[in-house]
Amino acid sequence: ETLECQVVVHNRGQRVDQFRLRCLDLPAEWLTITYPQGFQAVGVSALDRSLNLNPSDQGTITVLLTVPPNTLAGSYVATLQLQSENQPDLALLDLIYLSVSPVYQVNLSFRTLVSRVQYQPGVYAVQASNLGNTQRTLEFHALPLDGGNLCTFTLDPPALHLAPQQTQTTQITVQPHPRRKRPWVGGGRVINFAVEAQDQDQHPLPEIPMQ
Repeated sequence: ETLECQVVVHNRGQRVDQFRLRCLDLPAEWLTITYPQGFQAVGVSALDRSLNLNPSDQGTITVLLTVPPNTLAGSYVATLQLQSENQPDLALLDLIYLSVSPVYQVNLSFRTLVSRVQYQPGVYAVQASNLGNTQRTLEFHALPLDGGNLCTFTLDPPALHLAPQQTQTTQITVQPHPRRKRPWVGGGRVINFAVEAQDQDQHPLPEIPMQ
């Protein structure tokens, strides 16, 4: 979303003055500064433009603040500085307090890489994409659905630490055991299992069956 701020400037001097606006503490690409004359520039590159005011006149400078989608949730403080051409040492400052709300959005994708096991283990993968703006830590667990201790499950890695807009993958290796329980003839035995994902901070996750 875009936040619009208006800076009202009043020339209390006795001469025509030119005023320029800078916004400190934030990346220049977040800002669009528009002067009433119609000139527009992005961020601090607008320093070659100005607001021209006669004595006792006032004008308005518009600041459009657009936060990129990968900005971390939290509180931000930006300093607005107004510069006078006639009084360069005059410090006119104000603050913008910005609160970026958390967005919890994760996509999970379960893929089968090797499902028919003879001499090699079964191999599966879970791909997790963090589409929100908070750090996410996801833990994964493999659970047998047929009861008993038919397989050994190895997750590499067992947990994913995801920055905003980051995608990572964990691999699940499934090794049936022991060999003497494997059928000699027929179409083989089907072993069912599921993978569960948990958020370390209890943030919501999509309910996607991974079986």
